[in-house]
Amino acid sequence: MTNAVLTQNLWFNRGFLILLSSTVLVGLGGKIFNLALPLIVYELTQSSTWMGWMRAVEYLPNLLLALFIGVWVDHFDRKQWAMVMLGMQSVLFLVICWLVFQSGDYLWALFPIAFLLNACNYGYGNAKMGIQKNVLMPEHQGLAIARLSGVSTLLETAGPFLSGLLLLVSGFFWPMAGSGILFFLALLVFSRLPWQHQPSPSKLSVFESLKGGWVALKQNRPLWLISLAVIVVNTTSGIFDIQIIFAARDYLKLNPAQIGFLASCAGGFAFLGTWLTPYIRQQLGLGRTLIGALALEALAFVIPVWQGDYAGYMVALSLAGFFGVMANICIWSYRQESTPSQVFGRVAGITGSIFKLGLPFGLAMSGYIVNYAGIDKLFFFCAIIQWIVVVWLIFTVVRTLR
Repeated sequence: MTNAVLTQNLWFNRGFLILLSSTVLVGLGGKIFNLALPLIVYELTQSSTWMGWMRAVEYLPNLLLALFIGVWVDHFDRKQWAMVMLGMQSVLFLVICWLVFQSGDYLWALFPIAFLLNACNYGYGNAKMGIQKNVLMPEHQGLAIARLSGVSTLLETAGPFLSGLLLLVSGFFWPMAGSGILFFLALLVFSRLPWQHQPSPSKLSVFESLKGGWVALKQNRPLWLISLAVIVVNTTSGIFDIQIIFAARDYLKLNPAQIGFLASCAGGFAFLGTWLTPYIRQQLGLGRTLIGALALEALAFVIPVWQGDYAGYMVALSLAGFFGVMANICIWSYRQESTPSQVFGRVAGITGSIFKLGLPFGLAMSGYIVNYAGIDKLFFFCAIIQWIVVVWLIFTVVRTLR
């Protein structure tokens, strides 16, 4: 079946349209928050180290809880689980709004809130992927991931720019309030999803269930190798994403709206990447597309080293956005397509932990590296490490994936 026919059928699927609508609302709220939070931390501390620590805390749920979330999602009603996660995030945004109105230093409270927000967001995302696997035909899975990623990355254009404007005009309250409202609307939309819960026949304990997911992952050698590579490339790209915001604020002296525009450029090119990836994959195969995207994303990391002005930062973020989302689509598509539905939540949970294994430590250390070695050396180091991973993948079975 051609891509044109698949696309036409996908847009007439009610379940997909509801998933798409909730993705729009969650994506926009998340992008507004993701730019606002590090800028709030910077305004409170003037420190790249604290910005790195905040991002590290945000990724801890993936490291500590993703394994168990995957098991729970496989055993409970995925729709109800996703709705609870969305509701909890709405409440947490309201708590941040209340904190903004209080006098004094509230940095201490942002760390546990950021942890809980990302734990809930991971729980929602895991359930949504499992639902998608059941409500869509197998031949629609890869294209659906690309289109949903396309919407998310399109929001990376609007979200950061809107967040920057709100921060510039109204301070910290309205970005947080707006995110909370958007997540609550996503909850209302998700409640309309046609879904019939199928209770899990498994009576295994949590750890026995985890063992089953682990066995399924290890038996899928390409996914296992990809997971090992992602430990590194997620860390390098995560460091680049947070420290370039610090550099734009501290070195280039940009205001929040200007930083939002920079991030929007990355989102615009990432959106382009989501639409081109299925066609590039069709020509080159999944493995070669993934490896090429990772190599070119690493090239983007060193552009600010060569040209450390506004234009250089814009080009770097745009290319990193384009090739980064291309790599992500390849990774998510292969996991979605190659994992059986009955163990998908567990495999997604295990890989979710593995994917983020290096991020908390890398992000926490990145601020110290900036202080002692400088931002240029940090970016160059990230590029070198990612290129090493690319060379390794070339000599594995991943290169042959179609």
